[in-house]
Amino acid sequence: MIRRARVLLALDTSVGVVDEKEVIAARLGVSGETLRLVANRFAETGRDVEATIGRKQRDLPPVPSGDHW
Repeated sequence: MIRRARVLLALDTSVGVVDEKEVIAARLGVSGETLRLVANRFAETGRDVEATIGRKQRDLPPVPSGDHW
């Protein structure tokens, strides 16, 4: 959650010119793919920060672990 919030802050163009994505990724210690995924999620959620940085709800519940021994 914190990582996604930091990515959003680094990509925020409302504060001025944004560094190149390679520079942002290196500074934050994330991949370019992470930047792309967070930016896409921000767009998909209608620029909703809470929905972007929060966890997605699962479509299905997790598979319960069972004793396989």
